[in-house]
Amino acid sequence: MKVCIVGGGGAGVTAANKIRQLDQKSEITIFTKRKVIGYPPCEMPYVLGRDIASFEEIVHSKKQDFTKKKIKVLFETVVEKIGLDKKFVLAKGKRHHYDKLVLAVGAEPFVPALKGADGKNVYCLGTDISSAKKLDKAISRFGSAVVVGAGGIGLEMAIALKKRGYKRVYLVELADRILPSSLDKDMSKIVENYLEKAGIQLMLSTKIREIRDSGVKKIVALDGKEISVSLVLFATGSRPRTKLAKEAGLAVGKTGGIAVNKYLQASSPEVFAIGDCMESWEALTGKKTLNMLASNVVRSAKIAAKNVAEKEFTPFNGTIYSFAIQVGKFLIACTGYSESYAKKVGLDVVTSTHEALTRHPALGGKPVYIKLVMDKTSRCLVGGQIISQDNIVGGWVDKLVVAISEKISCSRLSLIENPYTPAIDNPYNALTQAIDKLLAEKV
Repeated sequence: MKVCIVGGGGAGVTAANKIRQLDQKSEITIFTKRKVIGYPPCEMPYVLGRDIASFEEIVHSKKQDFTKKKIKVLFETVVEKIGLDKKFVLAKGKRHHYDKLVLAVGAEPFVPALKGADGKNVYCLGTDISSAKKLDKAISRFGSAVVVGAGGIGLEMAIALKKRGYKRVYLVELADRILPSSLDKDMSKIVENYLEKAGIQLMLSTKIREIRDSGVKKIVALDGKEISVSLVLFATGSRPRTKLAKEAGLAVGKTGGIAVNKYLQASSPEVFAIGDCMESWEALTGKKTLNMLASNVVRSAKIAAKNVAEKEFTPFNGTIYSFAIQVGKFLIACTGYSESYAKKVGLDVVTSTHEALTRHPALGGKPVYIKLVMDKTSRCLVGGQIISQDNIVGGWVDKLVVAISEKISCSRLSLIENPYTPAIDNPYNALTQAIDKLLAEKV
């Protein structure tokens, strides 16, 4: 079997490795326009903030690793055309025939159509390491910046710029809170207070009108306030790359992602689409959506790989938007719907918030803030948000992910056995306390 994978980002590399693990005989070829692959893009802000010393340290797979696995990688190679009828991809004038084709073409950073967003001292951070290296050089030349967009990338880059010695960093967000897709306002306020104390000036509920250039960049907000800075960084989301798919005649969904069925097959059954370029759907409602998070990249790549290599197909069950990020001293982990989004999609929910310690202070315990969102009818969780300086939040949100995905009732979840030792937890831990508090809410 000949397998062609278009795209050398996380989705393409994960799919290639998984296919090879399941099938030792197939010919696997990755086509990528990049010079370097085999690194997690989520680690790039840590290099830019100097938490990791160099970009070389985040490249975990070298060229020889792919050679050893008998995975052929065509670097700096752009696929120009897909021929669905004759099952080939065209690259550098040569046809490469496939039995199965995996599209892992990713997404492009989105910059709003603003006057003055002309590229001069205006940057984005994409998933290609070359864009991060370009941004790294620019950061070294300047000392003040405005970051547009308070999602994950925007927050990480605002923190990174402060670590690089920037005196003035403004964070501009159209919504009334940071991480608007994941946190409710009552939870975001905890982190917003920290960011302001760290010297990052928040401008929430603010829309940029234009960028004027007069030696330095000037950002003009709708309220008329001007901010004079030397560097502008847009972190305003991404759009799926679909040009190649469209030209081949593959269906593209209303969200802008390549349309797939539950087995991640595109409108041609021998073609699979994975990662940032695919159209996903919400596990709770079935609503079509985009999910451009690394966890979704890996999960979709593994499932598509199984469906390429195995006779029995494995379904992809959609997304519940599981998300985690470190913002300075805080770890934030969320899954499912926020209260505001749950109400927006028509769910009748009850919520509770809870503050406690993760464990005894003498053993490193830290305050933890938990918000849970429960469907009134099913009495099952539909969302959870956890903020703490203690990394135990990762394990707790994993529990919430399973509960939401498997529709475990809150009553049952409250009584599930927990491992315990004073060094890591409390016998009646804060998450269980939060669940019990939610159950006690009047419905």
